[in-house]
Amino acid sequence: MIDLQELKARIDYESYYSAHGLQLRGSGPERTALCPFHDDRHDSLGVNVVNGLWICYACGAQGDVIEYHRRRYGLEWKEAVEDLARMVGSAGGRQLKNGHPPKSNEPPKNEPPPIPEEEVLRYHQALLAYPTAMAFLLNKKGLTEETIRRYQLGIDDDKRITIPIRDETGAVRNLRRYHPTRTPKMLPYKEGYGEARLFPIAALESEQLVLCEGEWDCLLARQIGLPAICHTGGANTWKDHWTPLFKGKFVTIVYDNDQAGRDGAARVARALAPVAAEVRVVTLPVEQEHEDFSDWVLKYGGTIEQWRELVGKAEIIEPPPAERSRTDLPKIDAGSGDLAGLADQAWAAIKASNSPPHLFQRGGLLTRIQLGDAGEPKLTVVTEAGLRGILARVAWWYRTVGQGENARLVDAMPPVAVVKDMMAAPEYPVPIIARIVEAPVFGRDGELNLKPGYHTHSRTYYWSSGIDIPDVGRPDPDQIDRAKRLLLYELLCDFPFISDAELAHAVAALLGPFVREMINGPTPLHLIEAPSPGTGKSLLADVIAIPATGRPAATMTEGRDEDEWRKRITSVLIAAPTYVLIDNIRRKLDSASLAAALTSQMWQDRILGRSELTTLPVRAIWLATGNNPALTTEMARRTVRIRLDAKVARPWQRQGFKHEDLRSWAYANRGELVWAALTLVQAWVEDGMKPGRYVLGQYEAWARVIGGILDTAGIRGFLGNLEELYSAADEETAQWEAFCEAWWTKFGASPRGLGDLFTLAEEQDLLLTVRGDGNERSQKIRMGKALAQMRDRQVGQFRLVQAGQDGRNRSAIYKLVRLEWAARPAEVADKAEVFQTSTTSMHAQQVVDDDDSPF
Repeated sequence: MIDLQELKARIDYESYYSAHGLQLRGSGPERTALCPFHDDRHDSLGVNVVNGLWICYACGAQGDVIEYHRRRYGLEWKEAVEDLARMVGSAGGRQLKNGHPPKSNEPPKNEPPPIPEEEVLRYHQALLAYPTAMAFLLNKKGLTEETIRRYQLGIDDDKRITIPIRDETGAVRNLRRYHPTRTPKMLPYKEGYGEARLFPIAALESEQLVLCEGEWDCLLARQIGLPAICHTGGANTWKDHWTPLFKGKFVTIVYDNDQAGRDGAARVARALAPVAAEVRVVTLPVEQEHEDFSDWVLKYGGTIEQWRELVGKAEIIEPPPAERSRTDLPKIDAGSGDLAGLADQAWAAIKASNSPPHLFQRGGLLTRIQLGDAGEPKLTVVTEAGLRGILARVAWWYRTVGQGENARLVDAMPPVAVVKDMMAAPEYPVPIIARIVEAPVFGRDGELNLKPGYHTHSRTYYWSSGIDIPDVGRPDPDQIDRAKRLLLYELLCDFPFISDAELAHAVAALLGPFVREMINGPTPLHLIEAPSPGTGKSLLADVIAIPATGRPAATMTEGRDEDEWRKRITSVLIAAPTYVLIDNIRRKLDSASLAAALTSQMWQDRILGRSELTTLPVRAIWLATGNNPALTTEMARRTVRIRLDAKVARPWQRQGFKHEDLRSWAYANRGELVWAALTLVQAWVEDGMKPGRYVLGQYEAWARVIGGILDTAGIRGFLGNLEELYSAADEETAQWEAFCEAWWTKFGASPRGLGDLFTLAEEQDLLLTVRGDGNERSQKIRMGKALAQMRDRQVGQFRLVQAGQDGRNRSAIYKLVRLEWAARPAEVADKAEVFQTSTTSMHAQQVVDDDDSPF
């Protein structure tokens, strides 16, 4: 006879369901999938990979693994049990994640058994069918149905709302039972289940944490996009054994606006300050005592942007003075005269403390990750004073005073000479970092990297923000379609793109950070332009950046001169940003420094205040916004256009958008948007990573990757508007074409000097920009220089060549050579133009596989 409990205990549910028809999405114990028992298009099936229970919220089917196996293969119940037993065979028990039990966040103790999953599911299903309770959560608590489903909120037989509290293994250790009008409002599941716990425990994977006082605040904070965690039981239930779990985290504490909340926040801040990377306590701008984070969001309209301002203004809590354990730190004699030896010992102490890494080298500079005012992780250069402070914390520096029996060791500061010697080292014994990412990204080989932290191979640091991202798996057509709908018909649907190409380029900019390692080359500038203000350029730039980073792009204003451009580019690249946004371009975009940055994989410049050069990898995705900005030809060739046009006089007064507050919607649905981006990329990877049909000169690798992804997804228009961009931007070329037409009409192929050509230009008002608005001598000098620069250049149907020198004044004379194809019949000319376009490096060209070609 088969022991059913033993059989189930030996099944790895996640592996079983994945191998038997389900594409599981989500993280933690609760997953979702398309229901195989009806025509499902909305991930209606909920699956618990800890206990194997499943339920479809659309068709109502539910059961355990045996019932799934029976339905899936049309078996009788007994046949399903026997078939599962044969599959399990004599194999051992379930394999836990990573092959070993998860690390516990609780001290060993006897505790009651886990709460049955069947009970959690029953309460959850009861809540979904209880309109009054659902209305309370939706309207009073501000939760969405997605949040209610994700965290399996329920309602028990006593009409209390239930919140499942799980441990690291996914087992339910408490059901917090809430009723808004009863006393007490919150109760544990039963006697013995009231132990305070962290919720949700999976949030500890994040580098940043927002520590809330209660579950309702925590759920709402996570819903709007914050990496929130709380401890059950109130402000005074902090446990000492939780403190080490926050080591190296950037923690922001936000408790209730009352005395208990203020005192509790202060106590927790003091506990965390010695171990966390940074601790801040936010005071909410609310009016009433006892109001909390939920009130701030629901009553006062608090937003993510306002939250970041509050965090930026909050004081960093310094750890209290404490006696360091000298036995725990390396000992270094600061009085030794051996400079090289002291430096070696100091570096050894840094290496020992730099695991996991937090100190890096970038462009020959010693850097560390710090949070900016908006909560963004960025690299900052470690100064001499900063390095001295680091050394004081990673080793015990001492001096010997007295002699003989009176000798004793006293504390000392790291010697300045040692710090200077370390700063002057040609390289530092810390990891090299290329960029910081804040979402899972793909490596060069197409493998999706889901593990937070530093990755040596790619030199990338994945700074996890704790968002809930559904599992990507191997996308099927329905999932690809759902991913496209999220991006095209939810996130980007209300922007007035003038063509498919503009929309495709917006998606390209959004996908860029997720595949940057796969692009072995530079990436172009994504120019978001419109004919007038208020069309949504800055908003589009923001929502393009939010999926990958959780915030708007870092902005950089245009430089007034070349030196300013260069300094600003260097300054922004040191921080290793995901996006760089040149906001609100007003002048003609013409910068040799920016042009170089857009076509380089490495950027070299001098650091302000230093004599040495630094070389920085360029991994950012470039964005720019402007109202009908003017571009030089060189900049246009480095740009893809995203043009918006609402075709109304006052576009900022438009109404009727699908999401009235799109930024807030993007923050709240960031996990889904990241899933959508990853799904489109994964679909391309599964399809063999076929290159895109079009390439772009100097950006061939970018076009192959992004174009391939968009082709696989069926998103049309990629690189379809380049000629319009070049025509609109290339004002100077248009002037030369008009001038050469007039030149050929008047002089034909005969050579002419500057005097004749200047007179022609002046009589017909040609080359106005080239000649400038100075006096006649100034205009002649400028035109002479311009003619010299145009030598051997093709302009329209002519080539401008130098035809020798004037015998009298030794000045250059020029003539036009009409290209051979220009004099042929139209059909021949058309073919020649196609050939000319295909050989012009900066134009898009279609890659065609021709099996019939004799070549």
